[in-house]
Amino acid sequence: MEEIEGVNCCSESESRSSSETRPPNPNPPSYRQCKLVRHASLQMKTKLSDVSAEPGHVTEDCQSDFFPTLRSGACADIGFRSNMEDVYVCADNFMVDYGLKNHIDGPSAFYGVFDGHGGKHAADFACHHLPKFIVDDEDFPRDIERIVASAFLQTDN
Repeated sequence: MEEIEGVNCCSESESRSSSETRPPNPNPPSYRQCKLVRHASLQMKTKLSDVSAEPGHVTEDCQSDFFPTLRSGACADIGFRSNMEDVYVCADNFMVDYGLKNHIDGPSAFYGVFDGHGGKHAADFACHHLPKFIVDDEDFPRDIERIVASAFLQTDN
């Protein structure tokens, strides 16, 4: 399979050295509690005196040079199965990672989780081909809804 630099496309068994030696968890948690933690740079503290109820007049252009950075992470749980059959893809910089020269300004990302449904081959195929079918469409990125639907159909055939 073709490797794309900067794209994390793998299954848990590829990222773990000895998945067959780990027995399934006999007592998996019934739910997982997640906690949202904001980085200190994203927290904003304001005092009530800082907020004005009167409308202000904007006299200058408020263009911003802010360009958000996308970062992602992934976690996989094998559950009761002996082999991991699920696959995921994390492409934080989708346009650049897939070699598009005329990409749009702004962040672009592609994230996907592909369930093996009793076999890993279909999940691997979808993980490696679905993003490629999307970027290979001549209308990408203009008509994204149609393109994604078409890519799913191509992947399914």
